[in-house]
Amino acid sequence: MINKNLQFTTIQPDQLQVDPFQFYPDDMMKSTPQFLPQGQQDIIGKGIKTALEYKGVPMPKLTPESPQMYFDPTVMAGVKAVKGVSQLPKAATTIKGFIKQEVKPVFQGLKNLSTKLLEKFRGMPEEITPQQFNEIVNKARKEGLRKVDEDLIMKSVQEIRQTEPDRFSAKVNLPKLAAKVEEQLVPLTPIPVKSPRWSNVGADFIGDGKYGEIVYQSPIKTSAGDVHFQWNSTREGKRGEAFPNYFSHIRYEDMADGKTRKILETQSDLFQKENFAREKDFKFGKQTLRTGTPEHIQVAREKIGEKAGQAVEKRTSDLQKLSTYESNDPLAQLRTFREEVKRAAKDGKDTILIPSGETAMKIEGLGDPNHFIRVNGANIEDALNDGNYTSLRMNSKLKIGETIIETPDNIIGDNPELDAWIITDILGEGKFKAVPKNILGDGDINLKDPIYRGAIEQYSETFDISGKADTQHFVYKLNEEAIPREARKMGLNVEGKVNADNGDWWKISIPSERGKMPVEAFAGLGIGAGIQGALEKVIPSREIRIDNKLPQLQDENDKKRVAATIFGEVGNFRTEKEAREILSVIINRTNETGQSLSETVQEPNQFTAFGGEEFQKYFQQLDEPTKNKSKIIDKIMNELESGTFKTTKINLKIVFRGNKTK
Repeated sequence: MINKNLQFTTIQPDQLQVDPFQFYPDDMMKSTPQFLPQGQQDIIGKGIKTALEYKGVPMPKLTPESPQMYFDPTVMAGVKAVKGVSQLPKAATTIKGFIKQEVKPVFQGLKNLSTKLLEKFRGMPEEITPQQFNEIVNKARKEGLRKVDEDLIMKSVQEIRQTEPDRFSAKVNLPKLAAKVEEQLVPLTPIPVKSPRWSNVGADFIGDGKYGEIVYQSPIKTSAGDVHFQWNSTREGKRGEAFPNYFSHIRYEDMADGKTRKILETQSDLFQKENFAREKDFKFGKQTLRTGTPEHIQVAREKIGEKAGQAVEKRTSDLQKLSTYESNDPLAQLRTFREEVKRAAKDGKDTILIPSGETAMKIEGLGDPNHFIRVNGANIEDALNDGNYTSLRMNSKLKIGETIIETPDNIIGDNPELDAWIITDILGEGKFKAVPKNILGDGDINLKDPIYRGAIEQYSETFDISGKADTQHFVYKLNEEAIPREARKMGLNVEGKVNADNGDWWKISIPSERGKMPVEAFAGLGIGAGIQGALEKVIPSREIRIDNKLPQLQDENDKKRVAATIFGEVGNFRTEKEAREILSVIINRTNETGQSLSETVQEPNQFTAFGGEEFQKYFQQLDEPTKNKSKIIDKIMNELESGTFKTTKINLKIVFRGNKTK
């Protein structure tokens, strides 16, 4: 005989050895399953769901925030036997109401931009113990964690804990941590170019879809947007778009099927060549100020004024955020690819096509033997109309200072003069450097004139008319290796290569949920050792003091790190004098802090060149200018090592140039 007086007993999670339901059907007592402790998801997923669906009753809607429910499915069978099927949902409601366990809010992470380590805490309680925090960090290290990511998280935790009453035992508040981390990240906004300019580049690889260009902008002002988009404001005499906060850009085609986006080019002019290093100098009224160290901040404050000091301090902080993407690795391009994945998913695309290495080279005219022509005669337009020109080939005898133009198929608009280039350097084997002629102005141009040096450095591009695919070229390796590898790390399905529109393309599937997921700021390949993502608030209050006490170099690596930092900080045309001044600053800072020289140059917000592209050049020694510059740096480092180096006063021209102040 079944006892109709069913009783429900509330229990706590630590009392799970007690059956939560006092249930006494005489003929079913022995068949009652043993109740075992289970996690919330396991209980909800296998408990209520199994019991109700097995009995043909719809499962009640439960959210992750629902209280835990402990029950024995046999109870459900008993309820059915006594009360009938209609009472089963009520039984579930009764159980849900009886277990009144407080549900703690869980950490939801950041919405748009996050880091790999911060995402590891998603789903945990909003407040966790230091032990729980360290367990997650240690696990992430074993899986592979970039230093810049870990430094940023640890620095943020330390800053938060300084405000806690008991900072050594206080719990880690994950929402506060996320807010602190978010302050140091660089959000990017995709801005469509209203009048795309570069559809002629790689036109053979564009099909019958819709062509477009996207510029990614950050909150930080840069000048790199002028490299490819400055002509929008002057071309054909009308005002166009400006991109003063340029970070990177892509060219793409939305294909006719409506579901596929083909990326033709992923590029960042900000982190190419020495463009990022030039961002250290910025305009402040009539002055040109330089950023980089607390000394720059203090000298600007003392010699120009408080507002100048604040401007240098802010610029230093901004560039420190961007410097995490300065590397020989394509960190900026991979960040742009991750942004593109999210943008494609939000636009309803399920597939992205990325050019193979060889196709990418062809799109950009690298190795293309038919990309440039040499006109015969002074008037370019007349020569083109009359067919009075010859194609440049690998065996063509090139001359520095010679004007060449892109082939008629590549010319934009009605004025071929705007597609003329001046050769600035010959690299051999069909490779050369050239700068757009309209950048240098009209009339006779003497490339040796110092007034052209800045423009040549900033706007020169490398071309290859050899007809061969250089498998070591940055563009080749980015598209053939780095982007497909990044896609796999993101968990995307890289299906392989497909042939379309005269080229080969990596086919990558994009799940729709990617449109709602945050982009990881620092995912991707490894980065040069020592780049710091975490920032310190710099409030200089001391006098600038140069101390001739020479600290000792610890070892050869210590010497090389300092030398490479000086190499990166020094401008190309102020080498030895400025190098001595920078080393003097490093020595001064080292003597004040009592740390090693190597530790000084690695400190956040001290020397932005450390670990960057110029820093890496010192070790690679790829060309004669680099070798010559390195010899000067090595000379003064040897003086330091031998104890004969003499510290110098800081030259204020390092800090600001332009009109002198009273």
